[in-house]
Amino acid sequence: MLQIDQHASTDCEKLLIATKCDKESKVISSDQGLNLAKRFNMTFFETSSQTGVGVNEAFEYIARTIKNKQTPGGPKRGNMF
Repeated sequence: MLQIDQHASTDCEKLLIATKCDKESKVISSDQGLNLAKRFNMTFFETSSQTGVGVNEAFEYIARTIKNKQTPGGPKRGNMF
């Protein structure tokens, strides 16, 4: 987090993405992930590349959030939506 705080812009959108949520034996619980995300003011997603759970939601969230932060007439990169 220190690297992000030192080098990223102040309005940088931060996500904490837990993987392998389809596994029964998790290294970190959902509650631990959520608490860590809250501690660092991040949005938390649980995902599984095997089942696809949460993957689209995480990508759509970050794309939508970045798009909504763009100011009218400001620089735009590509056509996300």
